[in-house]
Amino acid sequence: MGQLALTFQHYLNESGSDITELILQEFSFHLQKALLSIVYIANNGLVKFLAKFLYEAKWKSHFNSVLMWTIATHYSIDLDKVSKEYEQKYNATIPILIESSTLSPECKTLLITLSQSSST
Repeated sequence: MGQLALTFQHYLNESGSDITELILQEFSFHLQKALLSIVYIANNGLVKFLAKFLYEAKWKSHFNSVLMWTIATHYSIDLDKVSKEYEQKYNATIPILIESSTLSPECKTLLITLSQSSST
């Protein structure tokens, strides 16, 4: 467990409430979302966050940019773990997710190639 997760656990032990409750009460929209993301990553790890992020972005207008950003920035680091987490949790693969996007065929081919090369 990382230092930040331990800090959140200490807050829970001392206050009797989860840090997310405080964030929801004291902060609004963008800052609230950013802080809740930090708490999620601290408690669950970056891989689970990225899988959840991709899943939730699927129905948003910025899905294509989220998909491209995630694959381009993580393909050589931990995209294979993100892919496994995504497949396990949402019963779909990253290539299927890419195919469902409205990206150009060339961009889809590039992203699929990158996503598949991350696991080799």
